[in-house]
This record gives sequence, C-alpha cells and structure tokens, in this order.
Amino acid sequence: MNISIIIDKSTFQSLSFEEIYRLSCYYKHIITPVLTMEILGDLKKEVQEGKTPSSERVKDFANKLFPMETIVNSHYKAIIKGELLGTPASLDGRPHVDIKKAVASESGMKGFLINESEEEKSIYKWREGNFTEADHELSALWRMTTTQEDLLERLKKSLKSDASPKFADFDELDKYVCKVLDEPLIQEFLLINLLENYDIDPSSGVQIFGRWNQVGKPMIKEFAPYAFHCLRVDTLFLFGLTSDLIGTRPTNRVDLEYLYYLPFGHVFTSNDKVHKKLVPLLLRDEQKFIVGPDLKQDLKNIVEFLNNLEIDERRKYKNVPPIIESSFTFQLWKEFFNYPIKSNWNREISEAEQEMMKEKMREFEKALDGDNIELESSDDAEFILKKSWLSKTDPCYCGSGKKLNECCIPDDKFKEIAIKQIKDQIKKEIIESYSNVDHVRFSHATNTNLPAIIFVYKIANLDPKGLNGLLRCFKDEELKITATLEGNLITFSFIENNGNEFITLEPIPCSLKQLESFLLKDYKQICVLDGLLNPQNLRDVIIIIPEEGASPRQILINGFKI
Repeated sequence: MNISIIIDKSTFQSLSFEEIYRLSCYYKHIITPVLTMEILGDLKKEVQEGKTPSSERVKDFANKLFPMETIVNSHYKAIIKGELLGTPASLDGRPHVDIKKAVASESGMKGFLINESEEEKSIYKWREGNFTEADHELSALWRMTTTQEDLLERLKKSLKSDASPKFADFDELDKYVCKVLDEPLIQEFLLINLLENYDIDPSSGVQIFGRWNQVGKPMIKEFAPYAFHCLRVDTLFLFGLTSDLIGTRPTNRVDLEYLYYLPFGHVFTSNDKVHKKLVPLLLRDEQKFIVGPDLKQDLKNIVEFLNNLEIDERRKYKNVPPIIESSFTFQLWKEFFNYPIKSNWNREISEAEQEMMKEKMREFEKALDGDNIELESSDDAEFILKKSWLSKTDPCYCGSGKKLNECCIPDDKFKEIAIKQIKDQIKKEIIESYSNVDHVRFSHATNTNLPAIIFVYKIANLDPKGLNGLLRCFKDEELKITATLEGNLITFSFIENNGNEFITLEPIPCSLKQLESFLLKDYKQICVLDGLLNPQNLRDVIIIIPEEGASPRQILINGFKI
C-alpha cells in the first residue's frame, strides 16, 4: 500500500529530519531529477556570514533523502521519447523508473530489478560530503543558467505581440490552451514541437513520425498522453507569461519542471506561487495538492504524537500513520485504503510468519543475480526489487525513530556487516573481471622481476577490477593460490592466510607447456599481474602499468599449488 508524493524544494527544505522520515513511512517519496539538481545548485551559493557553508547544506539535504524509503523517477525527457517510440507511460500515480532487467525467483515468481539511477549514486556521495569536480562544475552551470535575471524577461518579449491573447485568470487561460491543443489541424505541428522541445534525436524523430503516420495520425493526447501533458504544462506557462499571469522570476522556469512529474504521484506539495496556480488545473480527480506549510504542520503533529509514546508502541506506526482524526495524512489513508477498518495494522505477526517472510525476501534477493527473462508487461510483475544502501545514521528500520546505530545495529555490528558487504561486492567484481580474461600465462623469474601469473586480456575486454579487488583485500597480507586442471583449462582458487577459501574463478585457458615448466621450480613468492594482448600481433603481452615510469600493480602470492 503506497500513496506516492512529489515534493518540491520549497517544501523539502522546510521539513526537519524527523518530519521527512515520517513522511517516508506513510508516503512513497518520489524524488524528481529536478529536486536533486536544485539541491546540488546550493553547492555554489555564496556563503553569507553566519550561514551554513554550501557543501554542508547540500550534505544535510542529501541526508534527508532516505534510499530505502524513496524512489527516483526517470527523467521526463527519457519518458517522453520512450512513449513517442511506443513504450506507454503510467499516468496513475506510479513512479516511472528505469528497469534494469526482468528476473524469476526460485519459486517461479516474476519481477523487475530497478536500475540504480545517476541521481541515487550522487545522493550517496553527497551524504558523505563527497563532491567531485564535476559536481562543482555542474552546480555552477545550474546556478548560472537558472538565476539569470533577464532570462524570462527576454523570453516574454520574444513571445509577446499586440495580437497576444489576454486572460483574466488561470481558468480562462486553461480553457484557451485546451482549445488550442485540441485543434485537429495543428497536430503535426505539435508533434514537431515535441521533438524540438524535448531534444529528441533526428533518427528517433523519423521513427516517431513513421509510427504516428502508421496509426492514422491521431490526436497527440491519444498518441502520447504523457508527452501531451508536458506540452500542456509548457503552453500554460508560456501563455501565462505573455498575459502577465506568471511573473518573470528566474526560478519560475525551474519550478515548472516539477509539473512534468505530476502524473507519477498521488500527492504534490509545494509552497511556490506558480505551483499554487497551475497545479489545480493539471491534477486528475483522485490527486491531491497540499500547500507546503500545511504538510509540515501535519508531520510535526505526527512526530510530536509519536515521541510521546514508548518505543515499542511507536514501532507499531512504522508503516501506518497514527489514528489522529485531524491529521491530513490519516484522512488520506482513510480515503485511499479505508484505514484502519480494512487493515491488519495492529495484528501480531507470529514467528512462523516472520520466518516465512524472511525466506521470501531471501528468495527475491537471490533473484537479483539471475538471468534476464522475457516479461511482456509491467502489470505481469509480481515483485519489484530495488537495491539500496543504508547508512548507520539513517532512521532505524524498526520504526523507533532513532538512528540505526543508536537502535537495532550498534556501531561495531554495523561495521562488521558493512565489511562483509564490501567484501562480497569485491568478490563479485573479481569474478566478473577475470571472466573477461582471454588466457593466463606463466612467466619465470628474472634478475629484476618476480615469477608471475599473468591474466591476459584483449583490449576490448580489459577490466582492472579483478587485480584492484585483490589489492584492496590482500595488499599487505599473505595469500596462496591453489588450482585444478582439466584439459587446458585452469581454475584458480585464492586462499586466505587462515586457510579459508576467499574466491574461486571461472576456468581459464592456459598453455600446458608453460604451466609444466613453471611448476618445475618451487617459487617461494609469485606475483599476479594484468597483461594486455598486443592488439597488433595478438601474440605478445604488454604488462599494464598505471602511469609512465611506475611499477606495475601486483599482488604477491606466498605459494602456488595445483
């Protein structure tokens, strides 16, 4: 059960850490790409005396975006292009996400794995205060292009003429815009307008026009309902600008971008003047618009109510709101789900049920690494998987409202789990890297070099993550290798100094004569190197050196047995 909510920056920055956490418990918080850009834009704000430094402000904002409780919507331009090419967009309050693949679980259930978006990757970095040079440059560019004082003034002058229609209010404006966009004779012009306005490449444009002609040149609102919604938003804005219903404040153009995402939420909240005027014209009947201060007050009341409860009692309201008749959130749940009448919110879950749920989650987790399967429609999906990372300072998953390291997972336990997860990820990267190897070679010791096991890549398959992973885990530790041989295929296993197997690679081709010669000498120390098959003669091997004059990166092995 989810009520999806879209929040603009004016509301987002007004909410406290606790308030936005409770919002994320009772709504599905959809993060729009424009919100992340507005947050990043603060990185280049001038630091006024006594104010929080810009980088700290961005970090604080990012820490209020909880990965486990939020979902990043796809960029509107990608959705428009996909829809025009024939992939329908959902316009019923469900977020539009980038699907990585369809997978099947062990029991035969089918579902989707969601791609980690670039916005999510950035949020993880910003939460740690990690800002790249690219972040700083993008922030500067964003502020430069969105704060030009005369930007909308110049646009208004270029559009306005003596013949421009005048409107008394927004209702009159909306009626005019709907009439214009419903004119059958201009549908081809509107389609051209969509291709130009939303940066659709010429090759895709040809396909789109071919598809439109093939289905009988229908009205754009029928051919591509989401693209039509965005077109309507832009047309309302432009006519509103020329008729002085919308002002020329530079950030009005940025604020407009939030409205492209309206179809993907049940609730939209903002305290922006332009939003207050335009949003009611664009909402479906079942959608709601909440003024930012009203939402903040509601969440503040919920937080105060819950903080007066004992922790065990508070945990009951992790996934459902407290029953407060005056609460806007409670009333929404009542309307959407007939809560609490048709709800099992206060039902005790038995240990057997809990174990069954955990087992099902483990089954879905295994499906993450499964092969891509065919799934005809998103409606056929029985589950959706989204991988998120949890910080120790995020709110605890139990619903206590405390930070994770102050509640269910103390610092030492969190560190243990984190190290295991990092190690598991490194193991996966090592296996994936060495699966791209063309063959392995064995080189004898010289006066200047240690004997070496060289994993040889073709240039198109070159992947340094294997050696990088070994270096991260074993740079200053003892490591041994064992191997098995079947025909000319050798399978390596790396063994830790405690005797436990760290990882086993996929079988790799090798020269049996080279291997036999190598094993004749009982080397006490061997290095592992990456090599590149000479792209010119496909015979010689070039040892990869990270920078000119440096030594090759290598991991030292204390023992090799086959």
